Amino acid sequence: MSCLKVLPATLCLWGFLALRVVFAADTYAPATQSLFIPSVQVGLATYADVQLSLVGGFQVLNATEVQNAAPPPSSVATTDVYDAADGLLTIPLVSVGSVTYQNVEIRLAGRPKVLSVGGCTGRCTSATPANAVPLVVDFGPMYRGQFLTGNSAVNNIAYTNITLCIPGTETCQNFDHIQVDTGSSGVRVMSSVLMPGLNLQPVTSGGQQVFECLQYVSSYNWGSVRMADVKIGGEIVRNIPIQIIGDSTTIPLTCSSSGGAPTNDIPSFGANGIIGIGNFVYDCGMTCTQVSTISGGGGYYTCVAGLCQQAGLPLNQQVVNPVAFFTSQDTDGTVITFPALPPDGAASLAGSLTFGIDTASNNGLGSAFIFSVDPSSGYLTTYYEGQYLSYSFTDSGSSALFFNTSNIAICASDGTSYCPAQPVTVQATNMGQNGVSGPVSSTVANADILYGSTTLSAFNLGISTTSGNSFDWGLPFFFGRSVFTAIEGRQAGPIAGPYVAY
Repeated sequence: MSCLKVLPATLCLWGFLALRVVFAADTYAPATQSLFIPSVQVGLATYADVQLSLVGGFQVLNATEVQNAAPPPSSVATTDVYDAADGLLTIPLVSVGSVTYQNVEIRLAGRPKVLSVGGCTGRCTSATPANAVPLVVDFGPMYRGQFLTGNSAVNNIAYTNITLCIPGTETCQNFDHIQVDTGSSGVRVMSSVLMPGLNLQPVTSGGQQVFECLQYVSSYNWGSVRMADVKIGGEIVRNIPIQIIGDSTTIPLTCSSSGGAPTNDIPSFGANGIIGIGNFVYDCGMTCTQVSTISGGGGYYTCVAGLCQQAGLPLNQQVVNPVAFFTSQDTDGTVITFPALPPDGAASLAGSLTFGIDTASNNGLGSAFIFSVDPSSGYLTTYYEGQYLSYSFTDSGSSALFFNTSNIAICASDGTSYCPAQPVTVQATNMGQNGVSGPVSSTVANADILYGSTTLSAFNLGISTTSGNSFDWGLPFFFGRSVFTAIEGRQAGPIAGPYVAY
C-alpha cells in the first residue's frame, strides 16, 4: 500500500508492479527517522535529492553490517526493490552515520511522508489516473507499533489510503489501511490514529454533540460525528460529516445491547477506518431524520454529561458516501477490480478502486451485466440450489461468501466455515429488479488452510450463515472480476442507480 520511491503521490504505481529504482546509497538519519535518496529513477523520469520521513512505523527485518567506515561514494550504484503488496522494501546499501548496511529489508506501515524532492528530468507525468487508487489485501495495519498478529491478524480486507483535512485548510492527515466497503456509506476513522492537531469540528444538534451507533450484521461502531474534507487519490469532497470511531466510551445501552460485538479499536475492527462507497448517498437517510421512524439502537444520538439519547438528524448532518459529493464528474459510482486469486490463497493481492461509471476511459461498463437492486435496501435475488434468495447482496466489506449449502463439507475446527477437500466452484444466478439475470460463480477453498496459516491474507473463504434467505457475495466474489456499484439516483451509464454490475 505504501509507495516509498515515487514522488509526488500522483506518480505512485501503488503496487500494480514491483517498483525498481536506481540511485546511489541511501542515507538514513535515526534522529529524525528520515531517508535521503540522491537519485530515484521511475520509468523514464528521474528525481533528484528525495527526502522522506519514515515516522509512523516500520520494522527492519534484515540488515548486515558491511562497512564501519565512511559511506560509499555517490558513484556506487544500487537498486532498491519495493513490493507494494506487502509493504516490503529491499535496499542493497544504506548508510547510517559511519556504518553501511547491506541487504536491508524494511517492512513499512502506512505511506511515508515526502519532506522534499529536487528536480525532475525525463517524462515526469502522472502514472496513475486521478480517479483511481490502489487497493491491497494484506495483513492489516500496525497497532501500537506492531503489526496485528495471532487472533488479531486479519484476512480478506481490501484496504486503501485516504487523507482527512480540517475543512478549507491544509491541516491534513494521511491514513493507511482504510477498509473499502460497498456495503455501507460514509467515512470513519479510528480515534486512536487521529493526530492531536487535526481538530475536526463536531456536528451538533440543539446545542448538543452528535454521536452515531452504526450497526453491522454482527458488530457495531460508536463515535462522534465531525466535519472534514476528504481526499482519496485525485478526488476530493469538501466539508462532509464523517465518524470518529471510539472517541467516547459512553455507549448507550440501546446501542450496545442490539449491535453485536463492539469493534471500536484497531485489533477488533482490523483497519484504521472504513470508507463506505455503497449504493446509497446517506448512511441512514430519511429513516433517521425523525426519532419515531428509527428502529433498534442504531442511528444518531445526542450526548450531554455522559447521557445519550437517540435523535433525528437532517440529511445534511448525516454521514455520507463521499463519492456522491466529489468535486469531479465521478460521482455516480465506483469500480473495484482484482485479479484472480490462486486456489490456495495468497500472502497479498493488489487491485484498484476507480471512481465514476462511464465517466472516463478507465471506468466503462463494457459488456457487464447490470442488476438493479432494491432502492431501499440494496438487495438483489440470487437463485442458488433451487431457492430464490431475495435478500442477497454484493459486499466488499464481508470477508467471505456467506451462504448455506449441504453440498460442501463444514470445517470441524469451527463448525461454520466450509472445508472442501479441493477448491470448489459455487455457481448461481443473480437477478436484478430490472429483469436482468445472469450466471455468477465464485470459488470456495478449505478454510482450515487459511486458519492454520501465518502467510495468507487473501483467501477464497466461504462461511455458512444463519440467514436462510440471503447470499452475501463478500470480498472473494470480487477476486478475478471488475464489480461496479452505482449510487442511487445517479445516471451511471445506460440506467440510473442503484445497481451492481460485473
